[in-house]
Amino acid sequence: GRAWLPLDRALALLGCFGVPVPPQALAGSEQEAASAAAKLGFPVALKAVCEQVTHKSDAGAVRLGVADREEAAAAFRGIQEAVARVPGARLDGVLVQPMAAPGLELILGFQRDPGFGAAVLAGAGGTWVELLRDVSFRIPPFGAGEARAMLEELSLHPLLAGSRGRPPLDARAAAGCILAVARLAQECPEIEELDCNPLVVYEQGCLALDARMARRRT
Repeated sequence: GRAWLPLDRALALLGCFGVPVPPQALAGSEQEAASAAAKLGFPVALKAVCEQVTHKSDAGAVRLGVADREEAAAAFRGIQEAVARVPGARLDGVLVQPMAAPGLELILGFQRDPGFGAAVLAGAGGTWVELLRDVSFRIPPFGAGEARAMLEELSLHPLLAGSRGRPPLDARAAAGCILAVARLAQECPEIEELDCNPLVVYEQGCLALDARMARRRT
């Protein structure tokens, strides 16, 4: 079998491999959520940390654009109630992050196959991921050229390159994140699956806001 890593640990592991992640704090109560939010700076996002709820927004276990301490406490309560409605789910805390600026949303990740090992994927991310199915795959190890080629194969590549008078986005940073995910796949054989969605790409740099990571149970 396998177990889903808590969100805070999944993001921390991505960070260790060089994928930029936002500052975060884990809150275990309304008071802690309000304090963490004030410390990180409003507006913030609050997300359930719960192994049984992997699609948090579907379960109502995410609150975005939280503007003050009272809202942060209410958001914590709301997430608690949402998770309580999921049979067998246990809330391990609520992750508080500063709200990120909007940018181009990608999905990065890998899946492990018993036959040929890990396949690394990059594609259109955010809420469109199921709808668009705009993805490219590679089997690691591969270098920066292949990582860039993965991005160039996507239908959304013109958005990265800066089309219709828009400034180009940081494709080099996005390719660096693909390489980091490939390295994680190779160096952590116990991780069976990773979905980093969204990885938000900006004119300078990018930021992984959410991740689902499954570890093989030993």
